[in-house]
Amino acid sequence: MSFSQLAFELFGWGTHKTDGYDNLTMHQVLRLMYIDQETPSNKLFRAEPANADSESTRTAIAEFLLSLDDLESHKTRQRLLSASRAMEKATSELSAIHDVLGRDAVHSEDELTNEMQQVISEMGRLNDHRQILVQPTDDVPQEDERYLNDRVAQVSAEIDALTIALADDEHSLSSIIGELSDCKAFQITLAQRKQALLESRETYQAIGAVTFKHCPSCQSEIDALGQEGICSLCKSPYSPSDTSESYLQVLTELQFHEKQNLKVMADLEARQKVIALGKQLRAHELISKKALLRSIAGASTKREQLLAETSRKMGFLEAQLEALKEKISIVQKLDRLRQETQDLASEISRLNQRLLELGAASADRRTVVMESISTTALRLLELDEDYEDTFKHATKMEAEIDFAKDRWLIDGRSKFSASSNVLKKNALHAAILVHAIKDKDCRHPRFLILDDIENGGMTPSRSQNFQRVLSGLFDGMEDEFQLIVSTAMVDPSLNNDQVGVGRYYNKGDYVIKLP
Repeated sequence: MSFSQLAFELFGWGTHKTDGYDNLTMHQVLRLMYIDQETPSNKLFRAEPANADSESTRTAIAEFLLSLDDLESHKTRQRLLSASRAMEKATSELSAIHDVLGRDAVHSEDELTNEMQQVISEMGRLNDHRQILVQPTDDVPQEDERYLNDRVAQVSAEIDALTIALADDEHSLSSIIGELSDCKAFQITLAQRKQALLESRETYQAIGAVTFKHCPSCQSEIDALGQEGICSLCKSPYSPSDTSESYLQVLTELQFHEKQNLKVMADLEARQKVIALGKQLRAHELISKKALLRSIAGASTKREQLLAETSRKMGFLEAQLEALKEKISIVQKLDRLRQETQDLASEISRLNQRLLELGAASADRRTVVMESISTTALRLLELDEDYEDTFKHATKMEAEIDFAKDRWLIDGRSKFSASSNVLKKNALHAAILVHAIKDKDCRHPRFLILDDIENGGMTPSRSQNFQRVLSGLFDGMEDEFQLIVSTAMVDPSLNNDQVGVGRYYNKGDYVIKLP
């Protein structure tokens, strides 16, 4: 069980999927509860790479945390998820049966029953013919003798064809084995590279960037030691965040290659099984054909050859009869699976329609929740110092919170000055936390980290005013919650043991001290 699955189970959230049908994870949920320094201040969610983010994902996160999909919608999504998984399983079984039956998969049970009757009738005819052949006479019908000669030629041709097919199978298997060997070696290399990358990142996090006092090539002394943000060897500028992103990018790329390689290996192994099974069947058939040819050619008289051929036909028909019985059983299961997929398709369609109905019904709750959050956030902006004219009358402005577009419009604007954007973003997330504390239906775990309050050229007085506003906003809240504000501009009235955690760190007084 993954960390996300465990956390969702502990919170009683079950499994939640986006409209794009990807599972929500704790990482995604925390994007609306952790305001970091790297994400642009006009964005509501913590930034993610473009290939890992979408409007549907952001909408799903917000709707899930604010319970805008309501409880019945959540349960309906769970039933839809179960029905979809059952549909995938039934479809997979159907595909497997189609692969086994081939063209027989289109036959009905009645058609196979009629074929069984024809086989039984042919077995009766052959039995009557065998009774004639065992009569004490030396005459062999001319048509039987011609058939016997043609049969010898036919069996010989079939043996040649099977021999060629077996050689092709052996060549294909050898090729697949070689490809699998390459894939396994590549998988080992990827695992080693991932391990080396993780060890490299841990080393970097533990001791920081490597500095050089002397050039590793000519041993000359290197100048500009210890300049922050500049490589001591090549003098190129770098950022620790860039290094972290590089590690993450390489790790993601390795994981992608690992996943693709595993998929290729699975496809190769599936092909290997199919070809190996076909080779085994052809090998048995070749042995049978050679035995048949020996029995026909080795008989001392034409009568014995015809009796041997008739017995072989009877044996083949008996085997065909058993195979038809098994096919009827498989076709019955196939019919059940077809009906099951039809029922599941109807259920999935019904559940999707119900979700649309619930979405329309939850519009009232959406209006109430969004209005509650917007009103609180706008009031917080009005309590800001006189830095932004729009904020002075924010509650009188038209506002729109658009989680899908990752923006909050006030009077049609999403961008203000850098420090105003920071304040605006923090106010909105504080308002979300306030609503979550008051709204018992919210899934939001009432937890928030504000780590960008000093971004955008924020002045100490403006930051401290906002801190006091926040403190007053949450005073008197009876239900449990946790709000963490990370700042070096602590308001004097809040610089105490009651709301402060740990001691105050002055400039140059770092939390982690390296020897």
